[in-house]
Amino acid sequence: MISALLLGAVAWGHALEPSLLELDARDPARVQVTWKRPFAEGSPLPLDVLLPPGCAATGPVTVDESTTVRTERWTADCGAAFSGQLSVLGLERTGGDVIFRYQDSEQRHHAVLTPAAPSWSRPQGAASGSPSALRLYLPIGVEHILEGADHLAFVLGLVLLVGRRARALLLAITGFTLAHSLTLALASLDVVRAPSAVVEACIAGSVLLLAVELARPADAPPTWTHRHPALVSMACGLLHGLGFAGALAELGLPQDDLLGALLGFNLGVEAGQLTVVAGLLALGAAARALRLTAQRPLVYALGAVAAMWTLARGWAVLIG
Repeated sequence: MISALLLGAVAWGHALEPSLLELDARDPARVQVTWKRPFAEGSPLPLDVLLPPGCAATGPVTVDESTTVRTERWTADCGAAFSGQLSVLGLERTGGDVIFRYQDSEQRHHAVLTPAAPSWSRPQGAASGSPSALRLYLPIGVEHILEGADHLAFVLGLVLLVGRRARALLLAITGFTLAHSLTLALASLDVVRAPSAVVEACIAGSVLLLAVELARPADAPPTWTHRHPALVSMACGLLHGLGFAGALAELGLPQDDLLGALLGFNLGVEAGQLTVVAGLLALGAAARALRLTAQRPLVYALGAVAAMWTLARGWAVLIG
């Protein structure tokens, strides 16, 4: 019973990544289909790929699963040329997006399929209107940070730790940004590697660290963390960057524009992060204007959630 509850808490705090559909149609008679769906509540999202009427699967579907993503691969025969409308069924129920990549002997396309626009048709003639990888991955970065409760909890803890010291907050946020940008790039380029389960447990531990520091009595001597928040945020940022890279690795990066995708994702993360920081500062100013003092209960709630994440993810590392 306890282990089931802990495992159920492992995914809490993670952003739900988009699905990925990739078609290599350089040989229309042997179109290679790759279909990745993230897990939600223990099962892959209930989405189905509907290929154009002229396409038919030819052979078995191979399946690979990680703790967060189910990947299916198969081959389809689309005759002499890939044409017609492709759709993803079920987006109107599940929400979220599908990153779509297509390549044949003449064209390469990137697109985002959404509940409002779940279909795609191959343009006739020269390729046009296909968004760059930077434009495609920028909103993914925004969504990832805004839906990632563990990353947002760390940003909240950092803002509470620094308080109204504008220069110190700027240095701490900048240090966090530079650090996670570095490890995001290095891990995505396969320069460094780290087990994702261990990284996620350490990220939870970084939130718990801030909560413990914030729970200290106001008259207690300042700790190293209080005196050097920028260095702490940089050290923890290295961990969070590895977490971002793990999300990108599950989604996959376009090899023809790897740097553009990395830049877009990172810019999206920063845009979302700065939006959150601005919102927190505005809420803090409003609370002071109304003479509300809710920081202590907020810190205890942050600590309780971070402790649960740390315990659950640590347990997942031990049994995984």
